[in-house]
Amino acid sequence: LVHATLHAQGYDHETNERDALEMEALEILLLASMGFDNPY
Repeated sequence: LVHATLHAQGYDHETNERDALEMEALEILLLASMGFDNPY
């Protein structure tokens, strides 16, 4: 759900390396805030 939400906000990890790095960092942060471990 976090991953899809970031896509809905315009992030594209498949064609933009900067977006990929930002997206991964945001996913880790958001998942951690909900008590989930780093998926990467």
